[in-house]
Amino acid sequence: MAEDPPSTLDNPNRLRAKRPTRGADRNQQLTSNSDPRDVDCVLPSLEDGITLLDITGCRGVEVLQALVLNHLLLHDGPAFWVDANSYATTTSIARLTPSQRLLDRVHVARGFTAYQHYGAICDLSEAVNRSIRQTTTGADDQRDPPRDESSYLPSLIVAPAIDVQYRDEETLTRSQADTLQARTLARIVTYADRYEIPVLVTRTTTDAFTAPIATAADHLLTHAREHADSSGLLNHRNPLLPALISIDLEQEARLDGHDARLEELERKLDEIVTDGGHHSSAEIISDGVNSERSSRPLAASRNPSEKPDRQKQQ
Repeated sequence: MAEDPPSTLDNPNRLRAKRPTRGADRNQQLTSNSDPRDVDCVLPSLEDGITLLDITGCRGVEVLQALVLNHLLLHDGPAFWVDANSYATTTSIARLTPSQRLLDRVHVARGFTAYQHYGAICDLSEAVNRSIRQTTTGADDQRDPPRDESSYLPSLIVAPAIDVQYRDEETLTRSQADTLQARTLARIVTYADRYEIPVLVTRTTTDAFTAPIATAADHLLTHAREHADSSGLLNHRNPLLPALISIDLEQEARLDGHDARLEELERKLDEIVTDGGHHSSAEIISDGVNSERSSRPLAASRNPSEKPDRQKQQ
């Protein structure tokens, strides 16, 4: 006699429709994961050193906040945020965070003028020491102190729009602005080396004044905004995946273009060697390649005895 099929009453989960996991639910699952290496992350991880986040087309407030929250989900310790130009907005960051307790680990200081901003950067070390004292002694609350030092040592420093306060022409001369920004960058570099943690910075625009910021940065995150349209067109449930695939396709196209240019240069170099070096270097660098690169093979392919021989024949 055939057995009766199992009743849906025995397994009520069979009546539930399969729903995609919301971003907030996924972030809550990440908070309980003890090993960050096991997490399949979509957002790029922040490495130790200074990371410059360049976003074109918008201020990128939510992008910056998402990177900060993602880092705090995967690492212990507080984040110290020196804000400028209203990047630490509570409305958007409260919407992004999976837990209010995560925001308790973000310490924000604001600088509304150039000297206030520079003073907040200088006071970061004291803020870190004060946070460590409060956490280790239990003065901050009644909970037990953390068991390992990674829970109270800083895990991230954030300084968005690091150049904006030094652009005030009414209060600062160009020399004063350059000096204050240089000292701010020196402090940021010192913190990154001392604490061996990531420092995430942004700039308001790309010009000669912000060029030292790019020079001081160890890592660069950019071009994400230019690929955002692919997320809307594909309507993927995870909008970051199409953007990342679009970035990868652009990288592949750039590599293919470089390969084609290298093949063309190699072909021209082979012609020079075959013809005895009678081609000019201008033919080699016609595609915009540096003349110093192309002149080395030319010098190597020329026979030193050719020129004296030609002089004797003349």
